[in-house]
Amino acid sequence: MAQPKRRWSKARTHAKRSTWKKEQPAYTTCPHCHEPVMPHRVCKNCGYYDGKEVIAKKESYPCLCLLVEPISHAPDSLNVKRLFRIWLDFLA
Repeated sequence: MAQPKRRWSKARTHAKRSTWKKEQPAYTTCPHCHEPVMPHRVCKNCGYYDGKEVIAKKESYPCLCLLVEPISHAPDSLNVKRLFRIWLDFLA
């Protein structure tokens, strides 16, 4: 294998490598939901690409942890019943 004739200094090496940078990915906005998406990819938010629905998105379930007040020491049976009612109302 070929060998270099002279050793490169660290400054020269670092100067050469200073152009090895990653580019910032380009983003566009989804024309359907106006969320930022990478070009030529399906929108993860609404599932549309090129004005057509490519992926049918399911309705997202609500996070029940956001609906419950913090419980101090033990679970309250009224709290559990309330959560169950909210969940049934959502599924209906």
